[in-house]
Amino acid sequence: MLHDNPPLIGVAMSKKHYTNSGVKENRSFSINIPTSDMVVVTDYCGLHSGSDVDKSKEFEIFYGDLETAPMINECGVNIECKLINIKEFKNTELFIGEIVEIYSDEIYVTDNKPDVKKFDSFICLMPNGPYWKIGEYLAEAYEVGTSYKPKS
Repeated sequence: MLHDNPPLIGVAMSKKHYTNSGVKENRSFSINIPTSDMVVVTDYCGLHSGSDVDKSKEFEIFYGDLETAPMINECGVNIECKLINIKEFKNTELFIGEIVEIYSDEIYVTDNKPDVKKFDSFICLMPNGPYWKIGEYLAEAYEVGTSYKPKS
């Protein structure tokens, strides 16, 4: 998260990525969070450019409120974003989007809130991997530090 009100999120991508032109044209993007059983197809998609391979054939695609940001039905969580700004760097573009909607399978929600301990996702340590499954609950943010006694 970059900001909470409005909720803003950022995604950085190499300027070489095929996706960038679609984000600029549609003024929207999505973030699709795969489950660990999707690691092989996710890696395949990372190995191939959309300019050479139609990766959308590997998934069931759906559209949300904006109707311009494709999302992957097989992913447990999808975040639909309206493009707010683009920050240019030497080889990278940072797309900043306002979160319009979050779509989630019911199994990942408890009491109308995301339940991360039920979610089975992974991350890739950049720039070259490996993939790691997301870990376990650690502590409450903005609370755990209240008991800390600074060194004087």
